[in-house]
Amino acid sequence: MKNTSAPFSLTHRIASQVCEIAEVVGALQLHTVCPLVASPDSDERISSIQSLLALEHTTLESGQIRSMCQGLSFPNLERVSQLVRNLAMLFSQLPTIDATSVDGLLSAHAHLLAGISQAPGEFRRSNDVSNNGSLQCQVISYHGVSTRMHRLFAWFQESKIHPLIASCAVHYEIRRLCPFLEGNEILALLWQKQMLGFWHPSLISLPLESLLVADIAGYERELTKAIACEDTASFIEFLLAIILKALTAWEPQLPQGLQSEIQAQTQVQTQVELSANTQVKRRTKTQEKILQLLRAEPHLTLKQVAEQLEVAISTVERAAADLKKANKLRFSGPRKNGCWEVLPD
Repeated sequence: MKNTSAPFSLTHRIASQVCEIAEVVGALQLHTVCPLVASPDSDERISSIQSLLALEHTTLESGQIRSMCQGLSFPNLERVSQLVRNLAMLFSQLPTIDATSVDGLLSAHAHLLAGISQAPGEFRRSNDVSNNGSLQCQVISYHGVSTRMHRLFAWFQESKIHPLIASCAVHYEIRRLCPFLEGNEILALLWQKQMLGFWHPSLISLPLESLLVADIAGYERELTKAIACEDTASFIEFLLAIILKALTAWEPQLPQGLQSEIQAQTQVQTQVELSANTQVKRRTKTQEKILQLLRAEPHLTLKQVAEQLEVAISTVERAAADLKKANKLRFSGPRKNGCWEVLPD
């Protein structure tokens, strides 16, 4: 779609990494067919929260996190205590949140920053982004952030790129755009893992955060370079290497003897372009995309909507007419200076 694709070039290394990861996942699929859901007080969950906090340069001991999850607060750590509890709650809510939609991302942000941010669940309306690490000086203007995020999710829904690559690109774009005043570091990684789950549910449970924190300098270096060069290829390669490393760490957990048997039996045919076996859920149809855009930018004309969705103006006009008949959309005011109203269901 015009102006919606994440800026990256497909390298031979990326294609090779996708094949390597697919081979490992192909083996794991015979052993792990469902997501590995950690209990709220498990060591895995505590470690995950600890690493996610470290991504925004907040350091806590595992014992402190466990106490915070149980409702205890520490002097001068009220915000962090609330964030820890919010993260624990968000983990329980993620399975019910639509990761393919902007509304889903906003809902996750509302859970994450409840009681902390002045604008939980809202895109930023200033350039005062918090906890942005080495990217603080590179924050883009908040103007148009909402539209860019809608374009990003429209691209993901319609992309023919393998989910492994697409999820890395979405991770990058959330970090680059910094759509929220705070929480971007955490949500970028959580959303990548949710999107990976569309390809294989178990990937949601990969401990990517701990591996990123182990090389946070490399992570921020590759991210900064990708933004400066306006090409995410090296950053995607970095993230794919982290995914492969995390998957490789899972292999010893297979029953003895099963791994060699699986490797002998499994032949994975992977295409970098989307195939029938790697299609991402596309729930949002044309009408819903129009509603998303007009909710974010009510002053857009139908011609501008058609350009952003890269569809014919007649398609948008028919869809808008149907939405009006269904009492889901209304145009208010004069023709030149009026605006659209997305009506509640």
